[in-house]
Amino acid sequence: MFERYTESARQTISRAKSKASRFGSPEIDAEHILLGLLEDATLAGTTMEGISVPEIREEILSQLPRRREASSLADLPLSAESHEVLALAAEEAGKLPDQYIGNQHILLGLARLGNSQAAQLLMRKGLSADSIRNRLTSQQEESRPTGTRTASASVDKPDLKSVTLRIADLSRLGEHRSALKLLDEQIAGSTQYRNETIRALAPIATAISRTIGELQLVRGYCEQRLAVDPEDPAALYELADCLSLLGETEVAKKYARKSYELSLARGGAQGGGYADLIEQRFPEVKTG
Repeated sequence: MFERYTESARQTISRAKSKASRFGSPEIDAEHILLGLLEDATLAGTTMEGISVPEIREEILSQLPRRREASSLADLPLSAESHEVLALAAEEAGKLPDQYIGNQHILLGLARLGNSQAAQLLMRKGLSADSIRNRLTSQQEESRPTGTRTASASVDKPDLKSVTLRIADLSRLGEHRSALKLLDEQIAGSTQYRNETIRALAPIATAISRTIGELQLVRGYCEQRLAVDPEDPAALYELADCLSLLGETEVAKKYARKSYELSLARGGAQGGGYADLIEQRFPEVKTG
């Protein structure tokens, strides 16, 4: 079923299944797919630019019923709505000269899902199907090369939006290594604007590294982010998750607790969203 899906899109479905299991759902609903999409930093930084991802996540989490966690991921089927989302995603991909189905197509499928909670939430945040198509068209136009100068050769302020769009194109094609190479070149080539470049691009590099399962790269990019901003809750959480997967459990808990405390102190939709996410991944932060 997923032969035409990019690696990022397959990761989204895998994350959706995991989230459905965590909430004890008997099937993978459209809201679980949307939660999976929100973890694609490339999509969030391009097609969803200007939209508060933590606010969307918090609203979904507040509405999802919580049951006992499912015992087996393999037993979770797609709901009727989710099947329709993926059918619409395939239809959207077919309208374009694309031979693959990516996360941008899945987002369009969700937006077209009529009266579903996911579609209504996206609409309230300004993401209708038409607006998403317009954003994709604009991205394709802006990502066309305008010269032969490479990003790493520039000594001027980097055009981070253009670089992000080029990275998004590479990621959608499954060329994750090439995307990371471009990211590394941009970060290494930036001197005067290095901190700004790291803040903009290192989170995307983190997400791509997670997609291809390179945990040491995830660790390195998170450490770069924390060198610029030691109180970045997102970087602290992602480093904690990475270290936990690497078996460094006690160190991971320290980073998770710091991220949790900062998120609670920050408050609001963004802080609350991260705090909830951390509680799910590291429940011991509430009792520690």
